[in-house]
Amino acid sequence: MHKVMNTAAMLRLRGIVQSRYGKGLQVSSMMNLQDINSNNVFEVQGDDLIIPIFNQEQFLGMAQIADGAGLTNDEKLTLSQLVKMVLEPELYGFYLDQLAHNSFVLNPSNENVVSLHGNRNQSFDEQITEESDIKSNIFFLEGDSKARKNQVAVEIHDMMDRWAFLRFEDIQTQVHSPKDLKDLGSVTLFVENFENLSEIHKDMIHEFLKDSNWPSEPLFLIGSDKSLKTLKTEDQVHPSLAQIMTAHLIEVARLPRDLSRLQESVDLIIHGDGSDK
Repeated sequence: MHKVMNTAAMLRLRGIVQSRYGKGLQVSSMMNLQDINSNNVFEVQGDDLIIPIFNQEQFLGMAQIADGAGLTNDEKLTLSQLVKMVLEPELYGFYLDQLAHNSFVLNPSNENVVSLHGNRNQSFDEQITEESDIKSNIFFLEGDSKARKNQVAVEIHDMMDRWAFLRFEDIQTQVHSPKDLKDLGSVTLFVENFENLSEIHKDMIHEFLKDSNWPSEPLFLIGSDKSLKTLKTEDQVHPSLAQIMTAHLIEVARLPRDLSRLQESVDLIIHGDGSDK
């Protein structure tokens, strides 16, 4: 998602929003899907103006205008229309890139695939090179601070350039098998508290991870208020899944609180093999 934020169109849009309205603009693929109404042009959450971006029924992301709730209704509508006009093609292009990238990874010998986006294929090759040292579809976030787990999860998601950040709790009634998980594509699935999952969903995640294809399928960021040792003692996690979690465990409380240092630490962790923890 950070690549989208640095396009020429996005930089110009942020400049316009700042100069015309005196507001900052942030874009995210993270949102509670249960709270989204695709028919709403904009929504107000606290002091912020939220602009959901859809292509037909496909959620692509959201724009957040800090302190935008104080704008007049006409200003909110005009600003929302401007943001959607710029963001929808940018985010949809990113979404298509991810789909094409996944297809390329799964079928690298298919020379008959024609790109609909010209030289975007160069970025696919660069992405494969950049991500080739990341082999895991799971990171286990250990720590009892909900805010910190959420912060670390979002940082990992942003660095992975996944096209959407979904909370597993929001979609768990819609997935019934490991195949359903695979079909979600290269999204990030955040489980806030593993111990609260049903045994069916724990087993489903375990089966998915046994045969997952990086990076074309979901990345699981699994959080827990309990330590992995406690989960094992209480028999809340399958031994082989616990072994996978141990290899990719992040102790959230030990990460620096300064944002730039946190980003550096997360970058080192996700590009490592997990053996230094």
